[in-house]
Amino acid sequence: MEIQDPSFYETQIKRKIREKGDQRISEKANLTKIFKFFDLNNSGSSDLRQFTKTLAKVGLVFSNDEEALQLFRTYDTNDSGSINYKEFIDYLY
Repeated sequence: MEIQDPSFYETQIKRKIREKGDQRISEKANLTKIFKFFDLNNSGSSDLRQFTKTLAKVGLVFSNDEEALQLFRTYDTNDSGSINYKEFIDYLY
């Protein structure tokens, strides 16, 4: 199954943060705040489950698990099973 181009999801994430985020802080700060909420051990990284929950909180829901996994793998460039969410956010913004 092919997923949308990652830029499609990136655009959706930014749009939803603009629509739903706290207008008193930047979009980048809003997304960081959500990632940190799911980062219970304060590692600065996000596994697939945390990544999916974060994006769901933003309002981006995947149609199936494979779609989420393929997008996650786009950003997990070293195949470690996690992404540094600060780098991900810096990439987006």
